[in-house]
Amino acid sequence: MELGVSGMLFPRDGITNFFAALSEGVIKKVVVMNTSRLWRADNAKVMIKRQIMKGSAGVSSIEQPIYSIYDRDPNDFLLNGMMVLLDQYDRLSINIKLQWKTLKS
Repeated sequence: MELGVSGMLFPRDGITNFFAALSEGVIKKVVVMNTSRLWRADNAKVMIKRQIMKGSAGVSSIEQPIYSIYDRDPNDFLLNGMMVLLDQYDRLSINIKLQWKTLKS
């Protein structure tokens, strides 16, 4: 668990430990509040998703209950891609707000 660690940071200690547990077969399901807690950058998403699938594990997102790491059909692919884009949009929006707040101070 990584409390308050940005999904933009990669690699990070929690992910490194997570990959090790996946390769040992210790983890079968990952529960996150939002997939943005696992990744926000495309390169991180590809690496993390690949490791989760290699370990035959799954991802459950509390805020995104329809999310599936496995694209079973075109609709899954579309929805997963839209959620990733929304995560990236959210990150950019937060960065702009923080920049404006810093400039006003």
